[in-house]
Parts: sequence; C-alpha cells; structure tokens
Amino acid sequence: MKKKAIKFIAKGGLKNKIAKRNEKKKFNKSKKPAVPAKKETKAVPRSADAESTDMLDDMDVDDFLNGDFLDNDESDAEDNDIDADDSDEDVDMDGGDDDDEGSSEEEDESALDPRYLAPSRDEDLAESDDDEAANAASVPNEAPGADSRTELTMEALLAIEAKCTKTPTIKALRSLLQIFSDACQSPESDKAGPKNTIYDIRSSAVYNALMVAVFKHTAAIWDVYFGTTESLDTKKWSKIAPMIRRFFSCSVYLLQETTNADIQRFVLRGLSTYMRFVVPCHKTARKMLKCYVSLWGKSLDTQVCLLAFVRVRELATLMPFPFLELCLKALYLSYMRNAKFTNGVNFQHHIVMGNCVVELYGLDLVSSYQHVFIYIRQLAIAIRKAIASPSADTLKGLLTWRFVNCLKVWAAVVAAYPEESQLKALVYPISQLCFALMRLASVLRYVPLRFQCVKILQQLAFATNTFIPTSPVLLDILALATKAKTKKQAKDTEIVELDLLVKLSKSATENKRVQDMVVSKVFELLQRECDVNKYSIAFPEFAVPLSLALAKFASGTNVPQWKNMARGLVANIDKRSEWIRAKRVVADIAPKELEKVKAFLAAERADAVTKTLEKDAKTLTEKAAQYKAAAGGKDADEAEEDDDLEDLVGGHTDADAEDADSDDDAPKKKKRNKKKASTPKVSLDEFKKSVAAVDEEDHVENMVWSDDE
Repeated sequence: MKKKAIKFIAKGGLKNKIAKRNEKKKFNKSKKPAVPAKKETKAVPRSADAESTDMLDDMDVDDFLNGDFLDNDESDAEDNDIDADDSDEDVDMDGGDDDDEGSSEEEDESALDPRYLAPSRDEDLAESDDDEAANAASVPNEAPGADSRTELTMEALLAIEAKCTKTPTIKALRSLLQIFSDACQSPESDKAGPKNTIYDIRSSAVYNALMVAVFKHTAAIWDVYFGTTESLDTKKWSKIAPMIRRFFSCSVYLLQETTNADIQRFVLRGLSTYMRFVVPCHKTARKMLKCYVSLWGKSLDTQVCLLAFVRVRELATLMPFPFLELCLKALYLSYMRNAKFTNGVNFQHHIVMGNCVVELYGLDLVSSYQHVFIYIRQLAIAIRKAIASPSADTLKGLLTWRFVNCLKVWAAVVAAYPEESQLKALVYPISQLCFALMRLASVLRYVPLRFQCVKILQQLAFATNTFIPTSPVLLDILALATKAKTKKQAKDTEIVELDLLVKLSKSATENKRVQDMVVSKVFELLQRECDVNKYSIAFPEFAVPLSLALAKFASGTNVPQWKNMARGLVANIDKRSEWIRAKRVVADIAPKELEKVKAFLAAERADAVTKTLEKDAKTLTEKAAQYKAAAGGKDADEAEEDDDLEDLVGGHTDADAEDADSDDDAPKKKKRNKKKASTPKVSLDEFKKSVAAVDEEDHVENMVWSDDE
C-alpha cells in the first residue's frame, strides 16, 4: 500500500487530483453563490474508494496459480507484475483527462459494470444528441427494479443487428454490446442490489443469435474504426477504451461461468480476431491469461484445451516481452496443478498439455532456460531434503504422479530442442533427479514409478545423443521382481496397466500375472535401451555387461517365458554388435578423432530417430483412444500409501512390510473384492493382448513431446 502511494505521488497523480478538485470547487461556487457553506461529501472519499478498488484488482496469475511445493518462485515475477501495472496505468491515463468516470482504471476494471457502455463527453463520434440520450438511458445511474427489465425478442435483436450491418459505427455497436453485457451480468450485482440491466434473455435461440452477432459485428466495426493498420491509434483507442475493456471482461466472465464446451469453443475461436485490441491494456491481458490458462488446464475437451493454448500463445507473442515470462510461469504452474494424477480419463489430456508446454517454451529459449533451471532446482531441493532426512511426509510429496509429470515435461522441453547448448546443459541435472527418485523408490511396489523414470532417461538419451545408462536399474528391477514371492491362492482377475501407475497395490505384487507383466516390461525397456545406443560406435563394449547379465539370468531361471525373452534379447545384442564391428573396420577411425566418431552412422541415426518418433506418435494416439474408451477401468490403489512410505523410511524389505501388515488388510481386501465383482470379466485373448511381452506402446508417452505436433 505504501509503495503504491509513493508511486502515485511520484507520477503527479495526487497533484492532478487536487487541481481538479479545486477547479470543481471554483465552478460550484461561481454557479451557486447564494447557497450557504455546508459540509459536503467531496471527492476525497471517492478517491479512497478508487484506491480500495485498486487493491482488490491486484490479484494476478501468480496468486491464482500457486504451486504446492513449487511455490518458492512466486516472488520472482512480482516485480514484473508491478511494472505491468504501471504501464497499464500509463495507457489508461492517456485517454482519461476529459472524463474521469469513463477512463478511470479502477472503474474500468470493476467487475462487469455497465457504465462502460455509457458514452463520455469525448465519444461523440458524430452522434446526435437525441441518440446519445437514448443510449445513455439504457444504462441509468440508479439501478432499475426487476419489473423494468424487458425480454429481448428475436425481432428486436435482428433490428439491432441490421443497424450494425447498415451503419458500422460505434454508435450502432453500443446497443448490441449493452445487450451482451446484460447476458453476461456478474452474479455480484445481485448482492449489491437489483441488476443494472434492462434486457432479459429467456430464449436459448435468442442467446445463441446474440453471441454470433456480437462476435461478428464487434470486430468488423472496430476494424472500420481503427483501420487496417497493425498499430492502434492512441487517440482513437482512448475514446473507446472502456468499451473494449468491457467487451473483454464480458468474454472472460462468459468463459469462466459456462460449462458448455460448445460455447467455450465458440468464444475462444471468436476471440482470435480481437487479440490485437488487448495489447494496450496489460491488466486486461493478465485477466484473459488467467482465464485461458484455467480452461487449458481443467478442460478435458481437447479442442477447448488447444484453442485456449492458442490464445495464450497469441498473448505471449503480441504483448511486450515481460508478459512472455508470465505466460511461461502460468502455463507450467497450471500443468503442475492439474497433473496431480494420471489415469485413463486424463491420459490424453496430460499428453496434450505437455505438448503445449513444449511449444510455448520454444518461443524464447533464453527465457525458457532460466525458468527451466529454476524449477529443476526446486525439484532438486525437494529430493535433497528427502534424502537427507527421509520421512513419510517428504516421500509422500515425491513418489507421486505430480513429481513424475514435472520431470517428464522438463525432459520433453530439453529433448524437443536438442541443438540448443543451454537447454542441453540441463540433461545432467534432470538425469540426476531421475536416478535420485528411483533410489528413493526402492521397493517392489514402486516399480511402475521407476519405469517412468527410465523412460524419461531414455527419451533424453535418444533425443540429445547422450549416453545415459539405464540397464543397471532395469537389471535391479528384474532381480527384485523375479525374487518376489507370489501366493498360489491369489486371484488373477486384477488387471494392471503399468503405464497408468506409479505404485502397485499389495495384492498386485502377490499376483503371478502382474509379476509376468513387470518382467516383460523390463525386457521391453532393455530392448529400447539397446535401440537408443545401437548406432553408437561403442555399442559392442556397451553390450558386453548386459549380455553377460542376461545370459546368467537365462541359465538360472526356471520360467520358460522369461528364459526365452532373455535369450532372444542376447541374440539381438550379439547380432548388432557384430554389425557395428564390421562398420568400424571399414570406417578406419581412431579414438582421438572425435569429429569422425560423432559422424559415425550419424545419417542412419537421424533417419531412425525420425521414424521412431513417427511410430511413437501413432502408437500413443491409439493408446490414448484405448484408455479413453475404457475410462471405467481400475486406477491405482492408494489406500495403503502411508504404510508403504513408512516401510521406505524404515528400510524394511517389501516382504517384511507385507508380513507386518497382513493382519490389517482384511477390511481392505473385502473392499477390493467388491470392486473386482463389479469389474466386467475379460476374455483370455483380450488379457493376453493387454500383457503383450514385447511391443513399443509403453514407452512412447514421453517421446511424442519432442515432436513438432
């Protein structure tokens, strides 16, 4: 409050207000000299009210989109927001000297106030006095009662629309926007008193026709008024600035209040021709950004999500530079807030949001590097605290979908722009975070989370041509999964989708089929690891320890399926190693010739990367459609989360944890049995398809974010 007052005085605002007040006193004295002096209500309380209103308008995107454990960065953009407020005030003051009520920023930003549509003294625009009086009467100073509201008919709307078509002027547009204002009336007006409107819309057909007419004629009339030039005339803009702000306020209110996806799509499409008119008003732009980001993060409709992102991208490119950083921060915080859980319903939505984040962060890679570095550092601080002092509370915030999705989106940003040296420098910290997270999730129940981290590392290695070994982690998971004890009496009706989980239920760890799925997933990711490095000149040396470990596993296991998968992978590794050795003999490259080493099979690798990304995108689309069709499937069982976190903190093995909690699981097993009874039975062929041993569907959700789509 004190800083605002200092800035207000430094700009000369207080001096101007005192001068205007003195002029008003002189005018009143000269007009009524015979009236005795009385204590009157002067303009000072009005100024105080304006200041209090301005304090309520200070809510920005940072306050709305706060992140739970990633909220330390909110203070970084505070100075930028203040600068944006100052620039907004400067724009408003350019056109606010003639009519204080029409151009005051506090009044312009008040929620859905019909005074915006009242013509000011400098808004004549060749209008007659009778027409101005008629338009002013549509927004009376005192709110009319409910009886004075008239129903808007289709005939009246068509007449107003015909007038806008015949004479495309601001005068003709004002009546149409007044009706639009009534249709988007704020609910706060009911608390203050009767609604300040005269039109009542009861027909859905009239409402739809009104929306079409408003978004059709408003842009056309404003284009005629301003001309076809890209830059707006400051003098012309200041005359209708209240009307422009009013239109955007109504549009934002309409998007926020409606739950109809068709209306949201229509409004978002219609606003595409209006974005250049919001550039002079920074505060209105921040309100629109807040609305767009909210729709982008919460709407599961893909078209609404993409349209909202397109509007955010237009704001980021049209507004002055500091606004881009606000867009970057708001989009990531919204992604983090809405990626708390991943299941079959929102699987596709999370993929779309990740692609949008990658696209927006590609607009300015210098600013993007600063933001990515800050947020990765915050994730590293959270991991360091958990490693230094492990507890159930710290692990509860890390071993979740939210943390995994945050790592996933930053890996996607880095992988999408591999040629940038600054972003490529972030490969190491992201990989270290993934390894640290897998170290914390060391028990069998968190095997799906470790799979997610392995896929993130393989994505980084594949896109940036960086050597990131994940085979030791996969071999450790293989040993952990094959040594787990399964109960013969465990029911095999539970269907588990490893790509939609970060944690297995205790009943799933006792299931033989789930164990087979985990082992198959390990071999699938090992095959992917070999595909990532198969064009490397050092592939034969890389494959030696992996080949020996798999051969030892094949000779020691008694399960025919596992033995066949291990031997098949060893055969593929040996075949590829022989091919690389033959290429090395022909190439005649010395180890010290680094440029030739980098160029070894570079063209073949680039072609393979392109084909793999296309295949991954196609497979991911099919998988998203499959999950969407089966939206009623089972999700991860989170009922026993706290007990398992205590096991991680105490260092117990998974078997010990199962024995310790076996007496407390009876009620939970009954609940699970009820859920299983309600689950439709699946045929054997369908189940075999869901647990296919070797396919590439499970590791593409990360790779697609590096594509241009």
